[in-house]
This record gives sequence, structure tokens and C-alpha cells, in this order.
Amino acid sequence: MRILIKNALVLDPQENLEEELDVFIEEGIIRRVSRRLDYPHARIIDGEGLWAISSVTDAHVHLREPGYEYKETIETGLRAALKGGITRVMCMANTDPVNDDPSITRFILEKARTLGLSKVFPVGAVTKGLKGEELSPMMLLRRAGCVAFSDDGRPVSNPLVMRRALEYAKAFSGVIITHCEIEELKGEGVVNEGFFSTKTGFPPIPPESEVICLERDLILAEYTGSKLHVAHVSLGRSVEMIKGAKGRGIDVSCETCPHYFLLSEERIDPKDASFKVNPPIRTEEDRVSIEKGIEEGVIDMVSSDHAPHAFEEKFTDFINASFGISGIETLLPLTLSLYHKGIISRLRFASLIAMGPSRRFGLGYEGFREGAAADITLIDPQEEWTIDPRKFVSKGKHTPFKGWRVKGKVKYTIVDGEVRYPFDEE
Repeated sequence: MRILIKNALVLDPQENLEEELDVFIEEGIIRRVSRRLDYPHARIIDGEGLWAISSVTDAHVHLREPGYEYKETIETGLRAALKGGITRVMCMANTDPVNDDPSITRFILEKARTLGLSKVFPVGAVTKGLKGEELSPMMLLRRAGCVAFSDDGRPVSNPLVMRRALEYAKAFSGVIITHCEIEELKGEGVVNEGFFSTKTGFPPIPPESEVICLERDLILAEYTGSKLHVAHVSLGRSVEMIKGAKGRGIDVSCETCPHYFLLSEERIDPKDASFKVNPPIRTEEDRVSIEKGIEEGVIDMVSSDHAPHAFEEKFTDFINASFGISGIETLLPLTLSLYHKGIISRLRFASLIAMGPSRRFGLGYEGFREGAAADITLIDPQEEWTIDPRKFVSKGKHTPFKGWRVKGKVKYTIVDGEVRYPFDEE
């Protein structure tokens, strides 16, 4: 298939490229990037007013399959990714069975290949069964296709097990993704400890639950010299700790999610469990600090932490509802709000949602180099639309951003040189 994208604003932070260009794609490869290209018999895509970004990656997604297909399947999750402009998906290991065995990794990859939607990069479990007791066969998981390792959804509570995991992964330059939480401190908590928990009487989660675990893991990463990635950073104190760790030369990266830089506990509706996430939505001071951490470059990427659930698991009372947001379809416009507010540049936006995660997890980032894989998202940064979860492709229809008016609409998602969104039926 031949595709010629005309007059798009090509954003490539690796080359500091920010220029209106034509992009010619043939047989899944970017063949030429230049001005005024003309190729007969190519499908023409008018890129006027659109941004072109390569290798858009969501580094934190729960596809649920195998085991929880009633929440999401690989197919529905990847179709949601395409609608959200995501060409690469890193999927977490908390499936059933857990992705702690190469056969599960191969199942996920083969299913994704058969579907031919977005590309999938599995994240293997750190410990068997996510129990925090015995290390998984990480080397074998790596060979099967896992790009990183995490017990996300649960912390690795035993510090010796965490140390051994970091040491094991170091042998093949693997990255351990930490879910920073002291379970004994979290207890039965459902919201941040503070004003909102006091007002509602909801069981609280103290900020120290994140901070203490983060401090431990930063110390262990420094001691072992291993690669550590911190998932869903939610606190200003965490940002400062990671900033200090980077300054000391610790090989640490981190991510945050839109609900941590756009929401604070003052905006939570206690009757709407769509606001229930883990870690919880924090204070306005924390929200501003997360925003500043993105602006200053401390935070390396923005992910969705897409956590779809069945209707009855979210549309119930706040205390008994499951944790999680369905966020893969809204990641780009919500992150783009930082650009519209003047906090980040266009190239920084492209780095946060494409180059940053691709580089950190070894997925390869070639940008718009001639010969690179044609995984390209075209987005209209000015088009306004209203978030309506009823129109989500994902099985998960829960979002605290319901009814939000946003700017930034995905127009095309191209994977391996094929236009895979818009869908044929649309």
C-alpha cells in the first residue's frame, strides 16, 4: 500500500524537527519525508492543519485478556487504542493466568498479531502470581517478548525480593516498573487522606503509602545500579524525590496520568466511582506539582493506566467500586491540554506520548527517519469535542472526564503503513 500524507506538521523530538512536510509511505515503511512530494497511485491524506507523530505509545494499559474478558479483550482494547491514536500498547501482567510464564506472553503476542490492530508489548510479572514471594523467570519472559516487568496493581512488598528483581533484571538491562504502595498503610482506603476523606468519611489512603515505598525502591535502584521506572506518580513529594534521584545518577524514569495533573480531590463527586483510582486523586498542591514535574522534564512520559471494568464493578457506590479509569481513548487530548495551557511545547508533547516511553523500554524510536516503520498518528490539535464514554470502543465506560470539552482529535492512526483508524465501519 502507498500512502502520501500532504502538508502535515511533522513532530520529531529526536531530530528537533517541527516542520510542514509530506510523508510518503510504501510497504509499511517511511520512504521519503520532504516538501512537495508527488507519487502517482498513492492514497492521498490531506494533513493540512494536522500534527504527525511517530510511534505514539501508551506504557500502562490493562488489556485484561486472558481471564477477564468480561472487562476487556485484547481486540476491544486495541481497537480503543487505535481510536485514541495509540500505535503501541504496553500491557500489564495482572491477567488470569498472570503473565509470569512465556506461554502467556506468546498467547498475547500471537492474538495481537492475528488481530492486526495496534502493536502490543507485554509487561511480564516480577513475581509468580503477583504474590511478591518468588521471582518470575524474567529472562525467559524477556526472550518470549516482554519489554519490562511489573506486579502493577500490587507492590513488591518484600524489600529483599525487590532487590533480587532489580539485580536479576540488570543482567539483561531490563526495567522494573514499581507500583509504589505500602499495602498495610493503604488498608481499605479509597481516597486520599485529607480534606475529602474527612468530609465524606471515606476510608483514607495516606500519601506516605506512596512515598515510603518510593524511597525504598530508589535506594535499592541506587544500590544495585539497576533500571527503575515509577508508575502513575501522584504526589508532589514523589516528583521531588525522583528529581533528586536523577540528580544523583540513579537510573530512574517515571510516568504520570492525566487524572493526576487535571484533577484534585476538590473536584471528586462522592457519588461517582469513576473518580476512584489507585493511587488516589490528590490535593490541588499535588496536581500543580505534577504539572510542574512535566514542565521541568522530571516526568518522562504520560500514560493512561487504562483500567476497564464491567458496568456493575464501577457503577456502584464509591467504597465498593473497583479502582480504575478507562483512559486509552482520551490520553492524547487530555495530555494536549498542557500544550493549550502553554505548559509544554509541541515537541515536548510528542516526547511525552511517543519518544519517551519508546526509548525507555527499548521499543525503538526512529521518528520520521527514512526507512522507519510507518506507525504514525495524525491529530487535529484544534478540533473540539466532548468526551462521551457511551461512544468508547473499550468495554470500560467509566471516566471522570465525562462531558469535558477537549481540544485535539485523532483523525488517522496508521500502523505498519496501513490506515487502521478510522475504522471501515465508521
